[in-house]
Amino acid sequence: MIVYTTLGEQRRQLAEVGLQCDAVFDSCTGNRIADDVQESDAWWFHFIAHKPLAAYRVDEESGHARSGTAD
Repeated sequence: MIVYTTLGEQRRQLAEVGLQCDAVFDSCTGNRIADDVQESDAWWFHFIAHKPLAAYRVDEESGHARSGTAD
């Protein structure tokens, strides 16, 4: 799926759902886009993001991490 949005808006949306953006790369050169850049001429972006560890808890029975909101 392709979604047309701005670099700044996509960063905002990721943060809104609790994801931490680790890096953004442009589609034309593959170069990393600096965190303070708000606009780019790239056709699309590749975002690397993750849910912070604090959002997970360890299931004591299995020893596996699971969402902190799951029961």
